[in-house]
Parts: sequence; C-alpha cells; structure tokens
Amino acid sequence: MELTHKERTEMKKHMSKVLSGKEKPFDGLRARAIVLLTHRTNGAEVFLKMTQSQPLRMNRYTAWKYCNLLHTALRYGTPQILELMQQPPQQQLLYALSNYWAYHTDALCGCILEYLQLLLHKISFHQNYAFFTGALEADITKEWDLDLW
Repeated sequence: MELTHKERTEMKKHMSKVLSGKEKPFDGLRARAIVLLTHRTNGAEVFLKMTQSQPLRMNRYTAWKYCNLLHTALRYGTPQILELMQQPPQQQLLYALSNYWAYHTDALCGCILEYLQLLLHKISFHQNYAFFTGALEADITKEWDLDLW
C-alpha cells in the first residue's frame, strides 16, 4: 500500500520535529512513527527524499539527529532503506557529510563524524554480508539456498 497524502504530510511533520535545529534530545517516539511509515510501499524513497532536503550542513544538532534517525531507520525500518542506502549516490551523500564535518573542531562535530563513519561501516557490512538484517539478525535463507527440511 502506497503512502497517502495524509501519511506524507504526517511523515514530513514528524521529520521536522525529529530533525529540529534546536538543542533538544532526539525524539524517539516520532522517529518510530517515521520508521513505521517507511514500511508502506514507496515509504523508503519518501523517507530518503525528505531527509536529503534537510539542512544537514547548516546545523550540527540537525546532523546529529539525522544520524540517529538514519541508524534507527536502518535497524528497524523496511529492508528497502538498507538497499537504497547501498547505492552509490546515497553513500556519496554520507561521505560528503563526513568530509564536511571533519573540518570542524567542535566536540559535537567530532561525534557527528564518528557516527557518520559508523553508518558507512554498517552499510558496507550489510553489502558484504547480505544475510544479516538491519537489526543484525541472521537470515541464512536470504543469501544461501539451503534445504531446511
């Protein structure tokens, strides 16, 4: 089932609350609502388009919350998010963000850089070991064709 206009608006509202530039803690409840909406058809594409339109280079708090949201989506979201993040344009976005935050000397910027590198390692791990889900649960039937009977 595809995302309706109401669900897109709801996702956009939750996204603006989660990725606010204010120095507030990461809102996990709204992040879970976003992750649940990604399980709809085209939810992963809508999620990635909405996150790319955020000012990730303008505000360090937004960038930190983006890392948290992306990690939550990779872990609990639809497997399609992981597949889309393995494509070169998405990885180039994360590399560009990590290069941008590498030149800042603030302590939070260092944390953002490390978190982005962790996300890149997580994505490359899942490229190499496709039988692990985003939550690191082994699904051996995904890669290997085993007769389980």
